[in-house]
Amino acid sequence: MSRYVEDFAALADAVNSGGLVEIGEAEILVEESLDLPSNLWLRGQGGNSVLRQAAPDQQMLMASGVWGIMLSDFSIRGSSGEAPNGLGAIRLGPKSDKGVSECAVERVSISGVGCCGVVISSKSYYCHVRSCNIFGAGEEGIYMNGAECSVVHSRISFCTEAGVKSGGTDCLVQGNVLLHNNQFGVLISPRGVRGLTTGNIARGSGFEGLRVNDAHDHMLTNNYVTASGQADPKRKDIRVSGPGHVVEGNVGEVRYEQA
Repeated sequence: MSRYVEDFAALADAVNSGGLVEIGEAEILVEESLDLPSNLWLRGQGGNSVLRQAAPDQQMLMASGVWGIMLSDFSIRGSSGEAPNGLGAIRLGPKSDKGVSECAVERVSISGVGCCGVVISSKSYYCHVRSCNIFGAGEEGIYMNGAECSVVHSRISFCTEAGVKSGGTDCLVQGNVLLHNNQFGVLISPRGVRGLTTGNIARGSGFEGLRVNDAHDHMLTNNYVTASGQADPKRKDIRVSGPGHVVEGNVGEVRYEQA
């Protein structure tokens, strides 16, 4: 049986019980962070189902040590201001020793948060972000640090740092549109191992549209990267360092560096 909610008290009570929770066509101020249980589907009615952030550093929806969560079909609107590094409006696995597994964020629109839009932290497995729209996040749009996780078919633009930052193992970044992010379209950090970044469009990045920073054994294929270096004209579209990479079929100027 589903529960239908239109205010914060009802939302908090319903979420605690798990199952299907439906957000009505309403704007709900999330007065305090919600810890998500296993076996939860939090589903809105589309763009008119809005969760509003109470403060720029608020982690609105958090999961730790649980599995089987679906978040879909609603919007998150931010609170103006800056937030400490590493926070996310949606955070899957907020404690380093308590990751999550088998979770998904689908068709969620996030705008104007002072922190990251979505964080998938280390020790999290099989977590996926699909068909989301993230605009103007105060840090990365999506920070993916788990194993066998993915960001696919999403639009991520005007974020303060990278559109997508990946430091995970065996992770997929595919078919995303990354526009005018202040630093990178996609940044693969040194923790990144054996990832696939393919079929993305990155345009108007402040630094490189696609940056692989001392990671190893990544495949970068069929990405379309243009108009990079908006903040530094010396930057190339694609910049790669670290061993074992396969780089082929991309559109954009590539610079290789010794790690």
